[in-house]
Parts: sequence; C-alpha cells; structure tokens
Amino acid sequence: MHAERLKLHKSIESSLAKPSITLRQWFYKLTVLSVCDYLSRTHCGVVAANKMYRKDHALMQTHILRHSDDVKTGQQRKWDEESRHRLQAAQQDVALARRDIATFKAKDQKEIVACTPIHT
Repeated sequence: MHAERLKLHKSIESSLAKPSITLRQWFYKLTVLSVCDYLSRTHCGVVAANKMYRKDHALMQTHILRHSDDVKTGQQRKWDEESRHRLQAAQQDVALARRDIATFKAKDQKEIVACTPIHT
C-alpha cells in the first residue's frame, strides 16, 4: 500500500508539473490518493482490532477452561468479566470499522466515477 501511495504521489507531482493537466484530472488524482490513505489507515485499524479480538478470545477461552471446574475466587471472576468486556469492545470496534469502510467505499465510488476524466 505504501509503494502504491508513493507511486501515486510521484504521478501527481509529475502531472502537476505539466501545464496540460486539467483541474478535473488533478481533482480525480487527489481523490484517489485520499481514498488510498483512508483505506490504508482504516485497514490497519481493522487488522489491529482483529488481532486484539483473536488474542482476547483465546485468552478468555483458556482462562474459562482452566477455571471451569474450580470454585472461582473474586479475582478470577473479575478477570473473566474484564476479558468478556475487552472481547465485546473489540468485536464492536471491528464491526464499526467494517461499516465505515463499506460506507466510505460506496460514497467515494460515486464521487470517483463522477470525477473520472472523459476521453474523447
């Protein structure tokens, strides 16, 4: 993703150096660049949330299995509750990030199509 962004930056810079670029083409390239930036940041957020979700889920499962037969102390119950809350928060973060990506893609796809240069 970083290499694509650098290539796009160079493309925009070289295009801006040419006097023949139209405002519409410049805006289109700028829009594509901002979409790439947003998606790379959002994708990283989704990946991080997924990792956290999987780690918390695994910890919670092993913790529950380890203490299921024992009489739980107050501290063990507290750990179980904290793990459950972290797991729910991670699931909500992932769901919100996925919804944001879908909304952003749908909205910007319409804008990108509207700004696409017409070749005659």
